[in-house]
Amino acid sequence: MCDKRRGKKLTTIEGLHDDPMQHAFIEKWAFQCRYCTSGFILKARALVNQYPTLVFHW
Repeated sequence: MCDKRRGKKLTTIEGLHDDPMQHAFIEKWAFQCRYCTSGFILKARALVNQYPTLVFHW
């Protein structure tokens, strides 16, 4: 797996630095345990980055 990622950007939850996605999870009580929430936030951020015109209805 390391060879596939060589030269690519890797973002951790700490790397989001006060991202709006983190605030949305808190505001909507979408967090669960501290273990899995960071993965959910990172995946949601990746989806928004991949599909920037996608509209979410909260």
